[in-house]
Amino acid sequence: MDTKEKTLQEITIPAPVALDLLTGGAICAHAKDDLPSLNGIGLSAAAGVLKVVSTDKYRLITGEIDINDKVLVLDQILVPLDAVKRIITALKALPKSSNSRDTVNLTRAGDLLTVSVKSEMENSSTITIALNSRGERDFPPYAHLFPADSVPVDSISFNPAYMAAFSKVPTSNRSGSILTFTLHGEKKPATVEIPHDLIIWKGLLMPMRGASLRSTN
Repeated sequence: MDTKEKTLQEITIPAPVALDLLTGGAICAHAKDDLPSLNGIGLSAAAGVLKVVSTDKYRLITGEIDINDKVLVLDQILVPLDAVKRIITALKALPKSSNSRDTVNLTRAGDLLTVSVKSEMENSSTITIALNSRGERDFPPYAHLFPADSVPVDSISFNPAYMAAFSKVPTSNRSGSILTFTLHGEKKPATVEIPHDLIIWKGLLMPMRGASLRSTN
């Protein structure tokens, strides 16, 4: 018998933080199901950190928050983008008067993820998501893509639509914050810093040749 089927992995985080984390974490997800391993967000927890990640091969974002339980582990899973959108909708439906005591509980049991949005008022909801736990639908490795050092660059081209997407990542300043792009070479991705009081955001943006840029318009 697969012991994973008997093991529960559970995390609870404040609802406002969950909304920011999932909203920003889904920004770079591939929008269609023709690339199933990228059509969603990677979700994992270890060493007291909960992490989300998404990419469409041209841009990538990760978000990390501290959680109270340093021992708790959530094996990395891929949460389909349509399910992420359902969770975001449930979080946005919480009463405007809700506060940080409203929570989101994530419970994994085998290949099922149960998301419970719990409000002190009467707008609680539960979403059950079927996961693909193995094979081509696992989220691909990405840590090696982050360059180590900044490098002076004479010129570099980016798709403006991809750049603008990072402006939609939630920040602590609701009126908008300055994004910092660091260059690492003409053919290396730029890194993006996005300020947030509770979430450590890290973004990547791939450079594009002129012909490649024109082909995406």
